[in-house]
Amino acid sequence: MTSVLLYMRETLVSMLAALPLVAGARWLCAIRRKRLGKTVTALHEAGVWIFALCLLGLLSQTIIPELMSLLRGRPGAGSRVNLEFFLVFRQTWDEVFRNGNVSYFFINFLGNILIFAPIGFFPPLLWQRMQRLWKTALFGCGLSVFIELTQLLLPRGTDVDDVWLNTLGAVLGYLLWKVVKKAAPKFAARCACEEG
Repeated sequence: MTSVLLYMRETLVSMLAALPLVAGARWLCAIRRKRLGKTVTALHEAGVWIFALCLLGLLSQTIIPELMSLLRGRPGAGSRVNLEFFLVFRQTWDEVFRNGNVSYFFINFLGNILIFAPIGFFPPLLWQRMQRLWKTALFGCGLSVFIELTQLLLPRGTDVDDVWLNTLGAVLGYLLWKVVKKAAPKFAARCACEEG
């Protein structure tokens, strides 16, 4: 469980470190919106900030550390590639029940699902054009494929199981948005924006 807490702490630290970058980008967007005469609600803007930080937190755990090591001339141990669907079930079983490594389940299995839940929750909450399940699932799957293909070039593993686990996470995030939309329709309406 200690490695789970360490993982969460590293992600949170990365998100906090990215705050100035997000603030600068949103400031530039606000200037552009003002010139175009467009406005968004404070809830929408807060949601965009949180979503951007979630995306950067995700990249901080999947791509950025290996990329930085490579740029510093310190490549990792080498990458592994898994193209066998559902191998994650056997690996998780072995790690948890044979090796007693419960953290493996929380980080590699459950973590791959939960880290993509915001990817499925925020787009339909924030942008009306993303309020279809297939669009959200495609976005989550596409982002996961991008990460996995990028990891082919880095000293990190690439796993086909990560793609479907991540996509499942995005779909669960979408279903959470549906619950929020039904339970608090006024809140959901104030978060949504027509523009991209």
